Amino acid sequence: MLPQLRKVTRDQIVLAYNAEFDRTVVCGDIARAERKPMHLEPERSWRCLMQMYSDWLGSYRWMRLGGGHRAGDCEAARQVLIRMSKGMGTAFTPCPPAPGYPVPGLPPGTALAR
Repeated sequence: MLPQLRKVTRDQIVLAYNAEFDRTVVCGDIARAERKPMHLEPERSWRCLMQMYSDWLGSYRWMRLGGGHRAGDCEAARQVLIRMSKGMGTAFTPCPPAPGYPVPGLPPGTALAR
């Protein structure tokens, strides 16, 4: 299984709903098998979908998936990613405006606008 995981993740960013936890579990399992994690070890190889989702919602809380750490969590995380890809989040959503839609600048009179 590890060779397959390495193959599909090589030169890719691994998205996990709680990347810190999942990276720890994956690397711990690899260490117990006395293997080397290779590209799966560095934090830069992972992105936290839970943090991205919280940012997308404009929330300061991490949002629970509710799948009980089963295959349901994987599908729920996939649905979160699909939802975010449609670009319907908060004002903090980094998606381009629709063609012809005016892009607002900084509010006039604010310290940022000066």
